[in-house]
Amino acid sequence: MTLVVRSILLPSIVLIAIGVFGVFTIDQQLRGNMEQRVEQELHRLADASLAALDLSDNPLNINNIDPIAKRIGLMTKTRITFVDSEGTVMGDSRVKEELVGTMSNHLHRSELVKAKEMGFGHDIRYSETLDKNFFYVAVYKPIEVEGTRAYYFARASVSADVLNSQIAHMRMALLSILLAAMMLVGAIAFMVLRWGAASTKEKQVLLESEIARKTQQIERMYELDSLLNASSDLEDAGKVVSKLIPSLLANTSGAISIYKPSRNQLKLQLFWGAEWQDSLYFSAEQCWALRKGHEHLSHLDSSQVDCEHFTQPKSQATLCIPLIAHGETIGVMHVLKAGFEDADVANAKAIAKRLAMSIANIELKTSLRHLAFKDPLTRLYNRRYLFETLSQWVAASRNKHTEIGIIMIDLDHFKLLNDEYGHDVGDQVLVAISQFYLDTVDASDIVCRYGGEEFCIAVPESNSADLMKLAHTLCEGMAEVSIDIDNTKKVKVTGSIGVAIFSNACSSIEHTITEADAALYKAKEEGRKCVRYGSSMDGSISSKELPNAMSK
Repeated sequence: MTLVVRSILLPSIVLIAIGVFGVFTIDQQLRGNMEQRVEQELHRLADASLAALDLSDNPLNINNIDPIAKRIGLMTKTRITFVDSEGTVMGDSRVKEELVGTMSNHLHRSELVKAKEMGFGHDIRYSETLDKNFFYVAVYKPIEVEGTRAYYFARASVSADVLNSQIAHMRMALLSILLAAMMLVGAIAFMVLRWGAASTKEKQVLLESEIARKTQQIERMYELDSLLNASSDLEDAGKVVSKLIPSLLANTSGAISIYKPSRNQLKLQLFWGAEWQDSLYFSAEQCWALRKGHEHLSHLDSSQVDCEHFTQPKSQATLCIPLIAHGETIGVMHVLKAGFEDADVANAKAIAKRLAMSIANIELKTSLRHLAFKDPLTRLYNRRYLFETLSQWVAASRNKHTEIGIIMIDLDHFKLLNDEYGHDVGDQVLVAISQFYLDTVDASDIVCRYGGEEFCIAVPESNSADLMKLAHTLCEGMAEVSIDIDNTKKVKVTGSIGVAIFSNACSSIEHTITEADAALYKAKEEGRKCVRYGSSMDGSISSKELPNAMSK
């Protein structure tokens, strides 16, 4: 056996042996890590689901809990189940609403037993309901239910097929990397022997340079992932993109457009490099990458068809890459450069994958915050959002010496309306009145469903005259809102209103709300369909000024 053959064959045999052992070891570690990642993600989703349930202002029954499970399950592509402390299933995202109440008691399911003992439990087992193996994670915590504490389970689960598929893909990638590494080492060994010792130092320098470049690229990718995952909204993500993308995609400029389902359009929201010259809005049909389902590259000197959303005269090559997360297209990454090499395209695609997952996670967090702060029927803000915002307003008011107006409204005879026409009509009235409030107040005002048929409107930087004018406009306008019932009858409602104003002289905003609430009940006692004022209004405007203020 010649020296050359021995120099190539022996290292190859050693490499294969080490590679096989390494693949086996890494595969075991990979499975453990994948299961741990799935467990952590399901744990986070179960905690978030229970938090969303805790924030609900509605009574905790199947009719209110099951829609929450189905909304969260739809957003996260997982199965979400809510179970009360007795084991009764109160909501399941994968089971029809009418069948939820017929599901068997879950109290003795292993993951729930562990969760009840330690607050957290997990298991992998067969689901008789859905006829497949599932990975289950459950949490058990107390939540506030109408002033009392009650314990609930929230369970998040995914099909074990998903985990096994991910592991299979990772195994294939690992084997590909091993094969590529073996070929690379073999090629390096052959070249070293062919060119001799004279070129060894030069190749070593080149190899070290490439490793350093890739290491730097990996570090920057890691930093990009870390900062994007820490971003609370798209504004934060935009700062990260404008700072880091130029170092990952040298000599480029570009933008990220995000799909807006409500408008059936995409909007460019994140930018880097030179100022963007094209329109900020475009439809999916205008982008070839979206129409093809993969990247679309148009060189400057080729006859390749350009995307229609590039409306300015072309001075650079363009690359559009769809952003796909959880199997859904959420936007497009647009890159402009003088010319693209294959490595540039591959690098841009790798970055696009990271951006897609990060943006999807940001939108999920935004959706959960929205769910936590909105009343599901009227889409108005709830009391939690009202008090969190008012605490910020109070701090600003004391610094600026401005006033905050509080208008409390209660619909007159609403219980009688419910008794006569039914709760469905009552709900229609609440929705219509809520829309009237939103159409009447300024965009900077907060309209909150305070509870039942009671509403609160907070007005920043207000004054007594403007506040009284708004209160009377609301009182008179409510009486004109009508709701059709089966196209045969119209229902109208009136409201009683109490008004108070917060200033630096007030002890707290809660006291101002209590004052406005007391004025509201005074309005009810004095005949309803009228406006009454708290004592804080007396210090700001006299009764003589009242007619003048109202006539302005």
